[in-house]
Amino acid sequence: MEVALNLLTTYIFAIGCVVIIFIFFYPRSISRETLQNYVKTCVIEENISTKDLKLFMAWDLANVSNEGKCFFSCFHEKIGLTINGVLQKKIAFGHLKRIFDRETADILLGECINLMGKNKCETAYQFEKCLFKIEYNRLAK
Repeated sequence: MEVALNLLTTYIFAIGCVVIIFIFFYPRSISRETLQNYVKTCVIEENISTKDLKLFMAWDLANVSNEGKCFFSCFHEKIGLTINGVLQKKIAFGHLKRIFDRETADILLGECINLMGKNKCETAYQFEKCLFKIEYNRLAK
């Protein structure tokens, strides 16, 4: 019973992450239902904890576990942002242009695109952390 409750809680947080955190970076051509399914799949595949999901929802990426970092990588692969861990610059630029004007999107992409980690999970995490930091600062103004 406790395991089922924890799993349900994880799904609720995962859906919250879709709505609250990733909304800025979604490709508009993918339905919300599909995105929710991607999140659920990545939560299960990467065995992500509710602690990590709470950190995401609080925009606190400083203490994310390795599973949390791999969640970003999984999600990026699902939406086509990365292929085999390699960021697709054209896709990333397209997502950023939906949020910012072209010049700002260029600056953001230039600032975040070359952040590399020791593996694809760490690289996805560094990219998200950069975007979250910039977006959080923009919203705080």
